[in-house]
Amino acid sequence: FFVFCFLLGIADSGLSGISSIDYMFFLWLYLLFYPLLIFWGISIIFKAFRTGKSSRSIPGFVLTYGSLLLFSIIFGLVTGTDNIVLKAWYAITMNHKGPHIVHLMKEKSSKEYIRAVAWSSDGKSIATAGESKQITIWDASTMSIRHQLKQDWSSSAVDNITFSPDSRYVASGLRIVNVWKVTDGTLQATLVAPHVIPDMPQGIVIESLHFSPNGKILVVTYCHDKEIMIAYRTDNWQIAWSYVPQKYTYFQTPLVFTPDDNNVIIGVGEVGSNLRFLPKILILNTASGKYLRSIDKIHIDKPTALAISSDGKWVATGTETGSKTNGIENKDPVRLWNIETGKLIKELPVKCAVKSLAFSRNGKFLFGAKCDTHMARLTLAVWDIESGELVQEVRNSYLPNSLAVSPDGKKLAAACGYKLSIYEITTGN
Repeated sequence: FFVFCFLLGIADSGLSGISSIDYMFFLWLYLLFYPLLIFWGISIIFKAFRTGKSSRSIPGFVLTYGSLLLFSIIFGLVTGTDNIVLKAWYAITMNHKGPHIVHLMKEKSSKEYIRAVAWSSDGKSIATAGESKQITIWDASTMSIRHQLKQDWSSSAVDNITFSPDSRYVASGLRIVNVWKVTDGTLQATLVAPHVIPDMPQGIVIESLHFSPNGKILVVTYCHDKEIMIAYRTDNWQIAWSYVPQKYTYFQTPLVFTPDDNNVIIGVGEVGSNLRFLPKILILNTASGKYLRSIDKIHIDKPTALAISSDGKWVATGTETGSKTNGIENKDPVRLWNIETGKLIKELPVKCAVKSLAFSRNGKFLFGAKCDTHMARLTLAVWDIESGELVQEVRNSYLPNSLAVSPDGKKLAAACGYKLSIYEITTGN
């Protein structure tokens, strides 16, 4: 019993080559033997004290339940949960249809709750942002902290961060955009939009920001009091252009660029006549900020996640209505769209809210941070794009926030609450 429990813990951690079939077999055995062991242990104690043979029976009982307790601790540490029976039962309902695509390599604890993560294009640095309005720059190879940078305005938590294409600078912001030098952490620029008054409390939040692939502009979306997208030139930090969406349209997802640098893409929610969100994808011209076209009716409710494939052909979207919408079963999976034609390419199964999406570099897999609210756990989901199937789920503590794939496509960084988790992508590199 102890041996197969240990193997179960190792299999669940994703650190071994145990197949999903063996993993399911171990889980079923565990659920079968756990209540039997409880009943057997209670009967041993009752019989031992009734017959006066406790000196021979109790040691065996202690040994058995000591092994069970040890496994419980190992299982709890590995899976990030206290209720191992519930965890085992819930894991059985998960969709294990293939080999593990991602394997946990390392985790680094953080004193702050991490909300956003980004990987530099040279692969040497990882940046995180979180609740304490602090930016942390990590060494990607050693996972040691290089710099911790403070924002200059006390406001809500930071959930946006981006590296410049040459990996020299990192940018983030609450209401004011700060640009730091990666090597020494020195502040290089402070960008204040025309509608932002630094010394006055305002309901303005930076929703997303991203450098263009050629590094010539930094595009920032501002939300709440005023919805506006502003592009700053990186040579002098002056405004290149701005875009204001039509009335009652709100930025909802991170913005992305097409790899050819021609278009800016972002997910929005437009309040319709019935006060329900009309979700769509906006496509703008990178050079001028001019509206080009949109992909409409992408979901039932507002989009919460968006990612673009490395070849720039597909864009993936997810929403927070993953389980129910207005009391009925949700028909709102993760969807893949053709950027040029606007046609729906694929639907990927999901039964809960999606917080973040990221394509593998080879375009074969889509990674998603799902929020299983009834388990209050992060689910790192892996979909096979060709088959449209969910092939792996990895559960962890805390709610999901952000994902980032390394430039070489071999690693995946996940913002897991008070942990920064690094996974190895082992298939199809």
